[in-house]
Amino acid sequence: MPSEICVYTIIHSDSIAAALQTGRLVGRERKAWKSAALRLGEARAHGDVLPIVLADASNTERLLACGVLEQVDVQETSTTYTVTQLRVLRGRTQQDLRLWSTGKAIAVGFIRPYALCHTPPFVKRALRDAGRTELALVPEELIGLEGEAYHRMSVHRSREARLRAAKLRSALEANGGRLVCEVPRCGFDFERAYGELGRGYAHVHHKRPLSERDGDEVTRLEDLAVVCANCHAMIHLGNQCRPLDALIRDHQ
Repeated sequence: MPSEICVYTIIHSDSIAAALQTGRLVGRERKAWKSAALRLGEARAHGDVLPIVLADASNTERLLACGVLEQVDVQETSTTYTVTQLRVLRGRTQQDLRLWSTGKAIAVGFIRPYALCHTPPFVKRALRDAGRTELALVPEELIGLEGEAYHRMSVHRSREARLRAAKLRSALEANGGRLVCEVPRCGFDFERAYGELGRGYAHVHHKRPLSERDGDEVTRLEDLAVVCANCHAMIHLGNQCRPLDALIRDHQ
């Protein structure tokens, strides 16, 4: 269940667009979020999640997205935070939020980059809506990316599609026309299991999460792995990125 308290902060829209591709956002704020860290601990103690609402740094009146605050690392004068389960918000503004301290709506012109707020109903609904996922939606259509941000997003998605296709072609050539899960002790083959329906199908996994990479770092085919859906899910269960060779235990 979403906690009754949520965290409000600001971020650039291109960071949201990139996070929608990876399913994970890592942000940094020049303020020690001590109260947020405390609230995260309290939420977990009650079996709840702590929502976070993200406004556009270029236009703080506009709310871009919400998600679940998974981790808060507080330093002396700064904070690194991790968000998962991102959901795009449309048509929502700062004034839809009420400050936890006063119970009043955020005033027009509010410029603070961090605050605790009451979790609004539309955020609770978004986080409870298990039938939709941000990865199934086209990000630029939802958050209205324009100009350079739109261009970067389009280039990124095109490059990812080419990389995936190239990795699958390489694996097909190396394995005599078969796509076999590369997780040791798995070897699942969609075509063997499903026949013609599964021919040429497999997931492609980034061995190193995109969120941990330098923005200018080049992805090579050896940085990718062909995996089955089950192994891919287990690799990332709990927002982790587990090594392939340690995923399935050897029961021999």
